[in-house]
Amino acid sequence: MSRKIEIKRIKPKDRIISSLDGKVLYIDIGAVVADESVVSVGGVSEYLSPEAVKEYIYRGVESRKIFDKSPESIIHEIRRLFERIPRRRVASGFFRTGGRYAIPGTAFKGAVRSRVEYKFIPKSCGEGVYKSPSCYSVFGNVRTKSKRHMKFYRVDESIKRYPCRYDNKQFRSVCLVCDLFGAPKLASRVLFSDLIMSHGKVERLDVGRFIKDVEVALPKSEFKGSIVGYNMSMEDAGILFLGLEAYTNRRILLGRYKYRTLETPIQYRGKRFRFGIVEIKINKIVYGGRERGVNKFIEEARKEIIKYVDEGFLDIDIGVVS
Repeated sequence: MSRKIEIKRIKPKDRIISSLDGKVLYIDIGAVVADESVVSVGGVSEYLSPEAVKEYIYRGVESRKIFDKSPESIIHEIRRLFERIPRRRVASGFFRTGGRYAIPGTAFKGAVRSRVEYKFIPKSCGEGVYKSPSCYSVFGNVRTKSKRHMKFYRVDESIKRYPCRYDNKQFRSVCLVCDLFGAPKLASRVLFSDLIMSHGKVERLDVGRFIKDVEVALPKSEFKGSIVGYNMSMEDAGILFLGLEAYTNRRILLGRYKYRTLETPIQYRGKRFRFGIVEIKINKIVYGGRERGVNKFIEEARKEIIKYVDEGFLDIDIGVVS
């Protein structure tokens, strides 16, 4: 049985860069694949083998005598046959931009945002009512929920944190996470660049039943990129650092197969590997046009969000990778 929850929503901050009252935050980012991990990012396509098509068409012709029917019925029967032909899912290769291997900025942003949303936890206010400062941005858009994903983030599925809606007319407010990362019809205030490989190697793996013909970045591969935030308060920076695990100094999960291999690593070249474990390094911070000391700035930002911990709405340690 689902339980009622109230999401605290606010008026979004200004998105027009030319009229900002706040400050611009620039973060120079490094990402390193963990020693015990590989990373896979890129598309997946479905492949129909000619042999499978031939077998199913012959089987359909012999069992149904489809060519003895009207043209409309023939087309209908052939479509039904094609829908039943098993597809093989094939990885299209590691993502590239400009001919260079990279982790897409969209994948990086999604990983960071998810961590932030799950760290903001629903708080019981009595009589079956819960409150939270954050929605789940993808709650209503997922066809099948990953049990491994839900278990890792300790999600209580009975508490429905539906995503924010925004249209500047009827729905004019969003939660603090959507205000920062964006929502449908509301631009994000943080821009994540692609993380370009600066050192490392990509190889193709074919291991096990579920991981076949996949290109991966090998352990210790290094990537570089940046994050730029507009109209950023120190609280906004504090929320962003949550998703980068700047307060725990732990790794994040990114890319495909990351939950599948957490408990059951793959065997490759005599070693055990997991997927998607990445260490994020904050190399440089510029805020309001001035370079800031990284550790000092992170600590100052942390002070702006610690109130959510004290109020029971935030658990910084949720989602940490051991």
